[in-house]
Amino acid sequence: MGTINNLGKFDADFFGFSVEQAHACDPMLRMLLEHSYEAVIDAGINPKQLRGKNTAVIVGLAYNEAYVKFLYEDYQIGGINIIGCSRATIANMISYFLNLKGPSYTMDSACSSAIHAIALGYHCIMSVPDAWTFEEAATVPCVYSTVYYALYILGKMKKGDKILIHSGTGGIGQAAIHLALHEGCEIFTTVGTHEKRDFIKELFPTILDEHIGNSRDVSFEQMIMRQTHGRGVDIVLNSLAEEKLIASVRCLAQNGRFLEIGKFDMVSNNCLSMSLFQKGISFYGVLLDNMFTSKHKSKSLLSNMIADGLEDGAIKPIRATIFSKSDIEAAFRYMASGQHMGKIIINIQEKDKSSCESVVAYRRYYCVKDKSYIIIGGLGGFGLELTDWLILRGARNIVLISRTGIKNGYQRVKVRLWESYGVNVQIVKNIDVSDPKIANIF
Repeated sequence: MGTINNLGKFDADFFGFSVEQAHACDPMLRMLLEHSYEAVIDAGINPKQLRGKNTAVIVGLAYNEAYVKFLYEDYQIGGINIIGCSRATIANMISYFLNLKGPSYTMDSACSSAIHAIALGYHCIMSVPDAWTFEEAATVPCVYSTVYYALYILGKMKKGDKILIHSGTGGIGQAAIHLALHEGCEIFTTVGTHEKRDFIKELFPTILDEHIGNSRDVSFEQMIMRQTHGRGVDIVLNSLAEEKLIASVRCLAQNGRFLEIGKFDMVSNNCLSMSLFQKGISFYGVLLDNMFTSKHKSKSLLSNMIADGLEDGAIKPIRATIFSKSDIEAAFRYMASGQHMGKIIINIQEKDKSSCESVVAYRRYYCVKDKSYIIIGGLGGFGLELTDWLILRGARNIVLISRTGIKNGYQRVKVRLWESYGVNVQIVKNIDVSDPKIANIF
């Protein structure tokens, strides 16, 4: 938001901006912001209580915000057909106006905020098992979404497959091992230290010690070929880079599937020898963020897979190290050290503090529907705002006293907007409100 310099040089004709349209414009989006403010109050919430809070704004919009109202005008409006801003910024305007800190976006559908967005949100909700803590639940969404997408949707994992999972003590590694064990696969994994090897043996005692290799060099290739008698594995879930990535590809059996979740070689544009593909292998770049930012057909499938995994117990919480919100710097330093196993969780909610915050709801005025409300100067700036305020509180019979009546497009749009609500609006002009005889008219 800001001011426009050298406004006198603005060429309205070039943009198809008619004089009639200019009168009906609302460049500050007063109508939108008024109704948004009123909606918060109607919900029994004091807007002051929301300032600075992590509250989202989701707006559904099918047409330009005033387009439908302009259809009722006698003249044809060409050009941009708007009342002062791009509709893509409407949600941001509301967030700015109410000082809300949550996400804000506009969906290109009239019912999005009421139906479509709610449906999307509902399908993204995961039921947390009763035995889990919130910290345990926080370890699940990202890693299991990645692993389900990689192993099942891309890698077509099935019972009996031999799988090499690199960095088995990490969040992705633990999730992949849990799912592979549940599916009945033979698992090979790699770690970087003796402590991490002991961690794997403690957490997954069914994994043979001979199936745990070293991720710091390429010696795991010899381990795979020795344990599989030269056959190789069916699937590699890889997060290693450079020569260790090449060695991992060589570990694949005939028609194997390589699932690359690391980005170092992609960003570096490193080369991969085409001769490696003579065994009919498939190479997949697993980019979960791309799937969620595009119209990907696997979204609903992935959501259903995770729901089923939670229900049948295939999904288990990832081991995590938990930091309080006052120790965020320590959490990042711990992550940078590369010594952590599993996930790092920052607990924002203090355990001894209730997550429910009281919100003050103030009393408000309501109008009587079968009464009439007379507003002197009703077509002026304050009068229009007062009329809007009364109608939103139930008034259905409005009498506007004005010296000249309707004289611009903004007044006309407001009156027709109220009439679309079913309000009976009468405009009385050319009378002297100081004359006592006027009282007999009403």
